[in-house]
Amino acid sequence: MSAKYIRADEVLALLQYCTLQHGLSLQATGILAFLASTQSHTTGLTYTLCNQFGISGRTLWKYINELKRCGVLKIKALRNRHGQFIAAYGLALVAPDGVIVHECVFVERN
Repeated sequence: MSAKYIRADEVLALLQYCTLQHGLSLQATGILAFLASTQSHTTGLTYTLCNQFGISGRTLWKYINELKRCGVLKIKALRNRHGQFIAAYGLALVAPDGVIVHECVFVERN
């Protein structure tokens, strides 16, 4: 996944679309905004977001699943060259027209 900096107007348009068209919760909107502002490679998806928002891992994934249902977030577990899953996720924020506006990789802590 390549690094691409997302523009503020793209984030606002994405947040407005999801909130108005899909009734996105305030918490999921906050997580979406946080993900849009992350660097292209970050350590500790669950740890970072749970600490940032003061929520449990189960609650965090509830909101991530809400973003996936809305179609604004695509998440994929990454594999090594042998096809085995590794403790990393590729995330892509997708605009309503299907264009990927931001990509990042989260590597879970051991």
